[in-house]
This record gives sequence, structure tokens and C-alpha cells, in this order.
Amino acid sequence: MHKRALTKGIFALSFPLAAMIGTAQAAAPELAEEEMERANNIYFQRCAGCHGTTRNGATGPNLLPETTQELGQRRLESIITLGTEGGMNNFDGILSEDDITLISKYIQHDPVDPPEMSLADMKERWKVFVEPEDLPTEPQHDLNWENFMVTILRDRGAMGIIDADTKELVTEVETGYAVHVAKESSDGRFWYVQGRDGRLSKIDLWMDPPQVTAEVFIGYDARDVAVSHYGEWKDKYVIGGSYWPPHFVIADAESMEPLKVVSTRSYDTEGNFRNEARVAALYNTPHAPTFLVNVKESGQVWQVDYSDIDNLRIDQMETAEYLHDGFFDPTGRYFQIAANMSDKMVFIDTETRKLVSMLETGVKPHPGPGANWVDPECGPVAGTTHLGEGLLTFWGNDPEGHPDQAWQICDQIETDGPGLFV
Repeated sequence: MHKRALTKGIFALSFPLAAMIGTAQAAAPELAEEEMERANNIYFQRCAGCHGTTRNGATGPNLLPETTQELGQRRLESIITLGTEGGMNNFDGILSEDDITLISKYIQHDPVDPPEMSLADMKERWKVFVEPEDLPTEPQHDLNWENFMVTILRDRGAMGIIDADTKELVTEVETGYAVHVAKESSDGRFWYVQGRDGRLSKIDLWMDPPQVTAEVFIGYDARDVAVSHYGEWKDKYVIGGSYWPPHFVIADAESMEPLKVVSTRSYDTEGNFRNEARVAALYNTPHAPTFLVNVKESGQVWQVDYSDIDNLRIDQMETAEYLHDGFFDPTGRYFQIAANMSDKMVFIDTETRKLVSMLETGVKPHPGPGANWVDPECGPVAGTTHLGEGLLTFWGNDPEGHPDQAWQICDQIETDGPGLFV
């Protein structure tokens, strides 16, 4: 089996790139092996999140040869340079003109199937830098660690630890390429950081300076992480979600040893098999020993019970495609997540482990971390911006106190243009 190498946190293929070139359709522009390798790195860094590792599309359209060759080199370069009104940002100033030309050629070639990653592969790359029993029993510095800001330094491949009391940088902690999400332990001491390169790192804020104590690679392209916070399992498990291979991994939150891997390949809401069914987002549920695993392309929310990982219970809720980011209501019971390609917000009751409602809000809802507030007419509400239009939509989310408003649009406000977060 071909394996994939990771060098300095950058995605790279270790099998012969000539094989990729040889499978290209005749109409694809010629690319030398070194050009193909560079283009593959650019695609992973800048494009795969929206268009898919295998280029089959997700938030963005597919970039398969039958589509890209029809558009042609000149049109592709224009789209990448200027962006689109549908939510794609412009790459003018982010990529050089030569790189835009290169990636436009690259996406006219056939994609290659990337390799898999087993639990044994993960254990080979699992590293413990400080054994759990050797961790400090009290803070090793005099700083107010409870008021540290743990900040993503995306392209730096690090986390910036900032003292919010003094507004000074404490340290920069090397983690992984393009960190996407960081989640904390129940007391805020440990932070778990997921890089796009698959590296899942554990940071201890008590150390002087704060540093990574253990790490494991859970995939080649990854996005999110969550930590168990419930009952006797508090801070026992950490879960990492992978874009490729499409799976989630449960690890020991103390040592970061990978314990269980579960594939998310599955069928979508229309019964079509999705080989690339990626884990879009992960959350710990406040009222049950479960993680929410949001499977992007299948449109399914999986509620994974971690109380017995040897006999894993997974409740699969069929919702809508493509699941992206979400957030809880103020009670922590109801989960609200965007199915942006269906123009819907999805609402899950994490106590009954069931879908309670779906609401069409506008073109490509994109709430990011989300926001809850109290409206004078509708009571407790939450809202989202949209990638596809200038619209803020908010809905009632208090079924106990305001049942007539629950999961119904309270109001919509036009904005100057599409937005990313609210």
C-alpha cells in the first residue's frame, strides 16, 4: 500500500507522482512531476476544505476534469483570481500568478485516490513527550493561566499563548499545519489542537512555558476535535475528526494514545453511497456521555456514546447535506447546525438523541461558532449569516418557554453582502 508522507506539516504524496500524470485525460495541460507535487500541496492547503480531498465537491462545486476542462484554462484562472459571488474568496494576493496558473492546470487532471490510515499507522506516529505521571501537579509559573488566550497561528503552524492580563505573548507552541480548532479540558488547563495535517496535539498551560505533552496523527486531512466533559468520563477521551480518510478517532485524553477508529463512509439522504463522507465538526454534549459527529456529505449527525467504547453505541440522525458548523442553545440541550448546501439549519435534541426540526433560512447558512440572544418579541433566539446572500436569519430556540416560536423564523435582516460568522 502506498503511504503518504508529511513533511513540516505540509501534505505530500510519497508515491510516484508520475502515476498521477499518467492517468490524466488527454486534454489536460502537461505538468512535470515537480509541478504536480507543488500543485498537490497547494490544493490541500487552499482548496480541499471546500472542494473535497478527491475533488468531488462539497461547499464548493466538484473540480473533476469533465467540469474543469470544459471551463478551460483562462476561465479557471479568472475564477481562482477573482473569486465568485457564491462564496469563494479571491486568491489574488494569496497565491502568485504562477501558482494560480499551476493549480488551474492541476485540476484539469484526474484526481488520485489517496491512501488509507489504520489504527496501527496512528500508533506508529503517536508520541508522548511528557508522561502523564510526570506532568506538574501545580502551575510552574506565576502567570494567571486561567486568563490565557490560546490563539491559532494558522500558517505559522503553531498556537500563540497570550497573557490576557498583560497583553503579552507567553510563548508560541509548535502544533501542526493550519490549525483549525482547539478545545479545552473541563478545567481549562489542557488544550487539544487539531491541525489540517492530521496532527492532534495536547498542550499543558501549567508548564513553563506551556508546551505540547503528547501528539498523534489521526488522518492526512483533519478538521475538528472535542473532549469528554460528562460525569465519570470527564477528561477521559478526546475525539478527532478526519476529512481523509473519512473517519473519527477516539484517543486517551491523558496520553493521546489512539484507542478506536470508526469509518464515516455512508449513504446520504437520497441513498447514494458517499466514499468521501468527511467529519465536518465535533462537539461534546453537556447532558450525556456522548460526542456529536457531523458527517458532512452524508447529511447525518451521529451521536456517539463514549460510556463504553468497546461496545460503541451510535445514534444516526438523518438530516440534510452538507453539514458544516454548529452550536448549542443556552441550555446545552439543543444543537443547531448548518446544512449549507440544502439552505437549512438543523436542530437536534441531544437528550432524546433525535432530530427535532429543520428550517430553511437562506442561501448557504454559515453561523460559524454561532450566537444566542434574547429578542423582545420572540424570546430566546439564535441566528446565522449566509455564504450565498446578504442575509441574517434568526429563529426561536426555546421550545419549553416559547413553544410557538421554537425552530421558526423570528426575523430576517438584509446585510451588505454574504457573511462568514455571527
